[in-house]
Order: sequence, then structure tokens, then C-alpha cells
Amino acid sequence: MHTRLIISKKTLYHITGWCTCWLVLAFEDYSYYPYLYRCLLTNFINILLFIPAIYFNVGVLIPKLLLQKRNYTYFFISIAMIAIICFSLNRIHFWMSAVAYYQSWGAFFAISTELTALYVFTTVIRFVQSYHKAEAALSEVKAQNLEMELGLLKSQINPHFLFNTLNNLYFLIAKNKDHAQEVVLKLSNHLSHQLYDNSKEMVPIKKEVENLINYIELESLRSAENTTVSYHFSDTLHEQKIAPMLLLPLLENAFKHGNTSATSAGYIQCSLTVENHILYFYCENSFEPVQNIKENSGIGLNNVKRRLALLYPQSHQLDITVQGLIFRLQLQIHLDETKYPHH
Repeated sequence: MHTRLIISKKTLYHITGWCTCWLVLAFEDYSYYPYLYRCLLTNFINILLFIPAIYFNVGVLIPKLLLQKRNYTYFFISIAMIAIICFSLNRIHFWMSAVAYYQSWGAFFAISTELTALYVFTTVIRFVQSYHKAEAALSEVKAQNLEMELGLLKSQINPHFLFNTLNNLYFLIAKNKDHAQEVVLKLSNHLSHQLYDNSKEMVPIKKEVENLINYIELESLRSAENTTVSYHFSDTLHEQKIAPMLLLPLLENAFKHGNTSATSAGYIQCSLTVENHILYFYCENSFEPVQNIKENSGIGLNNVKRRLALLYPQSHQLDITVQGLIFRLQLQIHLDETKYPHH
């Protein structure tokens, strides 16, 4: 009911606007052509052809061409459409009135001026609306990132993870000091990435991959011996960037549910490649029947979905499937289409 009310108000505003435009143009003509009926009829016909042109511009040409920076195509189609409509109106008016004026360039210029003015006016309004929407979306993204940063400080760097890593490190020092030093360095790099890089809007994918590898190797210290962990990350990532800490919760989810008991074998598989500015991330893990896979593990898959919707709207695809005791996750991201500019 509430939606219908909003739609009816919007329609009423549009009808009122077009009626006002019709009357203004008609009385402007009436100021130098003293036949009110003819002025009203002529401008009514004009408005009937102006309306589809304006809505086609606002609803199709601007979002599909102008906002996509296909400026030359936009201006060519716009000029052609305005010329065709004005020529058609001249022919209609001459057929109805047999007035020679409608065969002149002066009549064509007068009608085209009116249509062009409306065209430009509605285009400016559409740009203002798009600007405000983009600003609102960007503000929401920034607010979400701030919330993510606080959430990471509270949950991602959690005592449970640190306790297990430090506990394994304690025993490792007595057995292999060199390996222990490597683990300390990996833990330091992992925490540094979470604390400092997370405040940035975008980070190089190489850096994000390094953090994923550190996390995998740290988690592998406490994984069950019969749990197989394998991963493949492409070496050709170039200098492309991605939102920080976007992939880690997906990997964290796999480790939480992929670590099986000592009596059953389990596995975790993970891969990441980038082709033609499209990131492909795949993660698969086994889980035990007694486990209840929830989407709120770690920071939660719901949180990742929300960040994807804000940062990569209409340019990502996340597919999650559960088949038997296998959990699969596939993510595609168009890296060149984000709410943030590339730095």
C-alpha cells in the first residue's frame, strides 16, 4: 500500500509538470498568435511527441550511454531523435493547418529549441539525481568499512586464533627454532595486514594473497593431521587492486568447518586467478554431518555479501552450494567496476 502511494504521487508530479509545460508553451505562442485554441492544440501535439523522447533520454540514453561515457553515441542519437521529431511535428502541423510557416526552417528551429531546452533541463535533473545517489552509496560504503574495521578488531583478531597460534609456537620453539621464527614473522605480517591495510579503500591483490597464504599456513599448524589443505593462487596478478579483507572471511569459514575430527579425513581446497580484469575465487571444504554450517561464522558470509553489494554492485557473482558433505563457494568480481576509484 505504501509503495502504491509513492508511485501515484510520482505519477501525479509528472502529469502536473507536463501540463504546466504545455500551458506555458501554449500561452507563449498565444502572445504573438491570437488564436488560443490553435495554440493549445499545436502545443498539445508537440508535448505528445516530446514526452517519449524525454523519457527515452532519461531512462535509456543517459544510464546506458552518457553515464557509461559513450558520449559520442549519446549525442549522435539525441541529435538524430530531436531532428526526426521536429521534422515530423512540422509535417503534422502543415497537414492539419496548411500554413506555409510549418514548411520553413523557422518553424523547425522554434520546435527544436523547445524540445532541446526540455531535453537539457531533464538531463541536468537526471545528473543531479545520479550524483546524490552516488554520494549516498559512497557514504554507506564508508560507514560499512568503518563498521568492518571495528568488527575485524573485535572478531577477526580473536583470542582463540591467537591462543592456538601462540600455543603451537611455544612447542615449536623447542623443536625447531628456525621454523618458529618463520611462524612469528608470518603472524606479524598477518596482524599487520589486518590492522593497517584494512583502513585503505583498495589494496593490491598480491598483498591480499600474501595475507591469505599466511593465514593458511598459520591455521595449518593446528589443523587435524588427516585434514589436507591445498591452494593455488595465480602468479600473474599484476597491479590490480581489491577491497581489503574481502576474501579472508571466506577462507576462515572453510577452516572452521573443514577441520574434521581425528577419526575422519577432511580437506580444504582454495584457488584464485585473475583473467581479463575478472577475479575468480574458489573454495571447497568437507564438513562433518554433526556440524551446522551457518552463514554468520567469523565475520560472516552475510557481511561479505553486503560488502560485495556495496563495493561491486552489478559486477560480482557469489555462488554457494552444499552437496552431501561438501561445501563449495565460487566468487567472481569485475575488478574494474567498483564504487572506489583505482589509485
